Amino acid sequence: MEPQHRDDQPVRGYPNTAAATSGSPTIGYPISQFHLPVTGTTYSSAPASAAAATAAAARTTRSIGDPSTCNTIKKATKLLFYILFPLAILSVAVVMIVAAASVPKLPRFALTSVSTTVRNSSDYRITADFDASFLVKNRAKKGLEFDHLTAYAFGAEPAGPLAPFELRSGEGKTVSSRINAVSYRIDEWDGVAKSGSSQVEFGAEAEVLYRGKTWSNEEIPIRVNCDSVKVPLSYNASSTNFGEDSGFCRTDGQWVEDAKEFKRMGICFFAAFIATIVIYSLTAIYS
Repeated sequence: MEPQHRDDQPVRGYPNTAAATSGSPTIGYPISQFHLPVTGTTYSSAPASAAAATAAAARTTRSIGDPSTCNTIKKATKLLFYILFPLAILSVAVVMIVAAASVPKLPRFALTSVSTTVRNSSDYRITADFDASFLVKNRAKKGLEFDHLTAYAFGAEPAGPLAPFELRSGEGKTVSSRINAVSYRIDEWDGVAKSGSSQVEFGAEAEVLYRGKTWSNEEIPIRVNCDSVKVPLSYNASSTNFGEDSGFCRTDGQWVEDAKEFKRMGICFFAAFIATIVIYSLTAIYS
């Protein structure tokens, strides 16, 4: 039986160059023979990995630090800012103007007629009942709902509220309210005829709800103030008609202030947009 040989043992008979010339056998490992490393010896690829990392870092540094790349990024950022900043200002201005246009218009009130019945008179003062009629017209783009509408005469308690009603866009309606026991100073009085006249101021109050979808769904209070009108006074019922286009009354409410505020903000932002364009133009000319 031939002796067994382990792969991790040296083999006799493989001469190297020096042994070949001297003719003596040499103990060693052949090139094609697998052999294990000596115990305690460590092999590492760290030098190669470190070199590769250094080279990659150098390439990255050269790419990022390239002056042409940096200038391109700066120019692109500057151009983007110069474009977006004015557009943002202009967009806000447009939004404010559109919001101002979308605010509902308050209803128009006109005092159309007044009827009076004098109860008593003394010392240039009278106590009378007034029947005031108003033409209410919806000027908004959608319907308006009116609630708690009451009429009053200056110096007297408001009359009881009228029943709620709704007006479509462009629709008008005449409402009447009786104001009882109004005490007023007499401007002109004929003691024999028991008649005269006086300047009386009328007004109205109501809660209004807009039926459109582009605005708040909350009721807002409105107040109607009418200029003083000359009203005939008599123990017999007397009346005066002023017509639908009398224009004696002014309506105030929150919507008016909202529209003014939106319009002011829109004008301010539009002015800022124009100023920005002028500054950019001057900078481009003198840079």
